[in-house]
Formats: sequence, structure tokens, C-alpha cells
Amino acid sequence: KGSVRDACRDKHANFVVAKAVAMLPADHALFVARELEACAQDMMRHKFGCRIFCRLIEHSCSHPEVAGLIEHAVACRAGDLGRHEYAHFVVACL
Repeated sequence: KGSVRDACRDKHANFVVAKAVAMLPADHALFVARELEACAQDMMRHKFGCRIFCRLIEHSCSHPEVAGLIEHAVACRAGDLGRHEYAHFVVACL
């Protein structure tokens, strides 16, 4: 607990987080979304962090809490995110 944000920014550890989100049931991957909630906008714009949000959308969006986090984070700045170098990948996954 508390290491997800750092792992998402690491060029190697982000693959571990992405794989965990892809392989775990949505209820078990919820800890990732909860830890990224406070920095969702920044993480969507991050070179590696955007990958985690794409995996959350693809594999855990059926969970209401994850869907709410994604919806809130994207709805606030959908236009800006769509034009960002990395965040547009997250918008495209929607």
C-alpha cells in the first residue's frame, strides 16, 4: 500500500501494475484505482501512468468505484486530455 503511484511512474514497475490490473478481478484491482484517485489527472498525462488507466478501463471499469473515478477524472478535462501527448490514449480507451 502506498507504492502504486511510484510504481506507475517507473519505466519497469508500471508493467507489473498494468499486468496486475489486467489479471486480477476488478474487486481485487480496486486498490490501484483508490491509490491513483488523488493524482488521476497527472497520472493520465504521464508517459507510463496513462497505460495503467487504459488497463483499468479495459479490465476493471465494470466496478462502480473504478468507473466513477474514471468518469470524474475524464469529465473534468476531457478536451484537454484528448489533446495531450499521453492522455489521449486514455480517452481513446473509452
